[in-house]
Amino acid sequence: MRQGVTALVACVAVMTVTVRTADQKTLPVSVKSALQFFEGHDDLSIDEFLGRGRPSPIDAIERNRVLRALPYGAIPPDTPALAKMSLGEEVLAYHGRRGVITFTIIRVTPGFIGLTDRAVILVSANVLPLLNKEEFAALVAHEIGHEYVLADYRRAEMRHDHSRIRELELRCDGIAVLTLRRLGLDAGRLITAVERLTSYNKELRLDDNASDYVSLRERRAFIRAVEQLHWADRQSSEVDRIGLSCGRGSGGHAHANTMPESHQGESLRDGRDRLHLCRVFQSIDDVVRDCRDSTRTPGMRLVP
Repeated sequence: MRQGVTALVACVAVMTVTVRTADQKTLPVSVKSALQFFEGHDDLSIDEFLGRGRPSPIDAIERNRVLRALPYGAIPPDTPALAKMSLGEEVLAYHGRRGVITFTIIRVTPGFIGLTDRAVILVSANVLPLLNKEEFAALVAHEIGHEYVLADYRRAEMRHDHSRIRELELRCDGIAVLTLRRLGLDAGRLITAVERLTSYNKELRLDDNASDYVSLRERRAFIRAVEQLHWADRQSSEVDRIGLSCGRGSGGHAHANTMPESHQGESLRDGRDRLHLCRVFQSIDDVVRDCRDSTRTPGMRLVP
């Protein structure tokens, strides 16, 4: 029974990866090119992958130089603005940039969020009302991605290589997706944030840099494709996610009524498959409990 439970959960994970890999065959060519940067690292966790490519932060001297060079006219954030940007601070903290990169609100016509010299993320005042805090955090995660591609991006700009710039912008989207996942946020918020900003600037005819981005359709496809890639920490995350919808905490223990009522209703609507997985997790809890009370079978691998 114990081996059967373990095999079933492993089978669920393998089936998920297989289906998602098949879906990627239908992606546009431009998206596939950018996706190659993220593929083939399933032996790494997301933390390891992002950690390997993350540059060292700028030092205090360089940061102060950048801050002194900023134009005057920054808008002090009010309480709603601070609340809106709070999750963005968590993005900075995850990448070790809290206190290194700061937010500065400015008054300009285009809807704009941009990293400046690795020290400041400039935010146009008209952006904050357009976004919720999750969407704001998603765009901050995209801007952090620019630290990873800074040298390549500058070379592409000097060559006016818009094709390369589009690919690097997608790479920043991918880094944002992985960041959001590690923070427990929905990568779909990046899609809605991009759509809101694009629509806002297009209505004002302020989309002069549109050639530096792929179409919204391709961008959505890329974000979804990165979201579905397999990482070394993927199976445990999938197990925890399904387990939470069964009323289990991520530590593997059963809890009663741990979900909001709206999520409980959604879980009930998922049907027989989810109910079956919930029963599997109850069996897993029994296995873990048994193993704590007795000697473990040599070589037995418990599902986290």
